Amino acid sequence: MVLERKVDFLPTFHSESFCCFCDGGNTTNAYSFFLDGDSDDDGICNDVDTCDGDLDACGVCEGPGLNTAGCCGDETKDCAGNCGGSLQADSCGVCDADSANDCVQDCANVWGGNATEDCNSVCNGPGLVNTDGDGECCASGSIDSCDVCDGDGTSCVVGCMDSTACNFNPNAGVAGDCSYTDNCGICGGLDAGVDCAGLCSGSLSDGTWTNANPGTSATTLAASGTDWTLAECGMSSSVDTPIVVDGVSLLSIAAVYGPCDYTSSVFSGTVNVYTQTTHFPDLSFATSVATFTVDGGTMFNFTTTSQVTGEDNGSVIGVVSGGSLAGASNQTYYEDVDGDGLGDANSSATYCSSNVASGWVLDSSDTDDACASDEYQNWYADSDGDGLGFGDATSVDLCTDTTEVTGSATNNSDTQPDCVTNDEDTCGFCGGGEQKD
Repeated sequence: MVLERKVDFLPTFHSESFCCFCDGGNTTNAYSFFLDGDSDDDGICNDVDTCDGDLDACGVCEGPGLNTAGCCGDETKDCAGNCGGSLQADSCGVCDADSANDCVQDCANVWGGNATEDCNSVCNGPGLVNTDGDGECCASGSIDSCDVCDGDGTSCVVGCMDSTACNFNPNAGVAGDCSYTDNCGICGGLDAGVDCAGLCSGSLSDGTWTNANPGTSATTLAASGTDWTLAECGMSSSVDTPIVVDGVSLLSIAAVYGPCDYTSSVFSGTVNVYTQTTHFPDLSFATSVATFTVDGGTMFNFTTTSQVTGEDNGSVIGVVSGGSLAGASNQTYYEDVDGDGLGDANSSATYCSSNVASGWVLDSSDTDDACASDEYQNWYADSDGDGLGFGDATSVDLCTDTTEVTGSATNNSDTQPDCVTNDEDTCGFCGGGEQKD
C-alpha cells in the first residue's frame, strides 16, 4: 500500500526519501509525493525507471556512449554519413546503393576515365575499323577517301591511265576513257577538223594583237581571239627591203616570229607567224595595213589581214581579222570524156576537191559524153571521093564532132556518084567528051 503524505515546504530533499507521482511524474509538485523515491535523480520514479543511473547517447544505461565513428556500438557511418547505413561509394566517389552503375577503370588504369582500346588493342591508339571498306582494322587510323587503309585517295578515282593520252590522269586508280591529240593538235578531236586534203579546217574569230618593243631585238608578238590564242613569242628573223611609194622612201619589213604556241578549235600546236608591214625610215608605221600569217606546217596555214590601231605603253596594238578555212571535201565527180564540161552520170568517182583527176567534173548532165557538141548529123556514101554523098544515109546521127568518115560525106547531093569530076558525057563516060565510034 502506498502511503501519501503532504508537506508544507518546497521540495528540498533527497530523491531517495520522496518521489511524486509513482506513475512517473516529475518532482515539481511539492505537495504530493510517493514514497517510492527517485534514487538516480533522473526525475523518473524508481518503480518505472528502467535504468538506475544515466542513459548514454545510444540509450544504454550507464553505457559508453558514441564510438569514435560517432555511432553506437560497432556501427560505422556509410558514405552518406548514416550510422549503420548500406550506401557505398564507388572508385569514382559516387555514393549510392546501385552497384550496377559503379565506375570502371579504363585501359589507362584511370577510374572513370574515357580511354579506350582501338581495334588493334592499343589503349587510346589510332586504329579504326574500315567499316566502309574491307571491315578490317586499320592500325594507323588513316583511311583515305576511297576507304583504303593508308591509301593515297587514288584507288577509286576514275580517269585515263594511259600516259600517252592528252587527258592522262596520274591520280587515277580506275581506268576511264582516254583521249588522244589528233593531227590538228586537238585533244580528242579524232581529226574531225581535217579535210580530205589533210589540212586542218574550221573558223577563227576576229582578234587583237600586240607588238611589244617594236624596232628592237627584244620585240615580241602576241594575239588572241575569242576562240584562239597566240602566246607571246619573240622575233626570229626579219628582212628590211627599201621601197618607194609615190616618191616616198619606205621600208617593207618581213618578220618571222616563233616558234610560238598556238591554241584554237581549228589547230593547236607550234607555229611560226609571218608579218609584212610598211614603215618609214624611222620604223614608224607608214600604213596601218599588215599581213598576218599563222603557219602550222603542212597541217595548218592561215593568212589574214590586220590593222594597226594605236599604241599602248610603248607597244603597237592592232586588230586581226578572222575567217573560215573551209577546207577541201570529198565529192562525187563525173567523167567528161568529150571535154564539154558535162559529165556522164553513169561514170562517177569520189575525189577530194583539192585534188581532182583530169577529165572529171561535178556536172552529170551529159547525155552523150562521146559528143562534145551534143549535135548530130548523117553521113552518106561518097564512092567517087568528090566530097558529095549519094543516096540514103549510111551512118545516122553521128556527132558533129566527127570530122571524117572514110568514104562518106555529110551531104547527099552527088548526081554522078561514080564520076569524081561530075562530068559524065551522054555515053556515060566520066570526062568522056561525048566521043562516038
